Amino acid sequence: MAEITRAHQAQSAELQQALQAVAQHKAEAGTLRELVEQFRPTQKSSRKKRGGEAPEVK
Repeated sequence: MAEITRAHQAQSAELQQALQAVAQHKAEAGTLRELVEQFRPTQKSSRKKRGGEAPEVK
């Protein structure tokens, strides 16, 4: 019985650590999504090129 109790406690500790890691990763993913939205370029109607041709490279 003592062996089962120790195994259960070890599994409970591992589960707690896994749940904490999941919570941290979810928070990080949420932060990254917010940053991507913040820095996403705005949609502009068709951009027109100025000057017609690209400048000559020397």
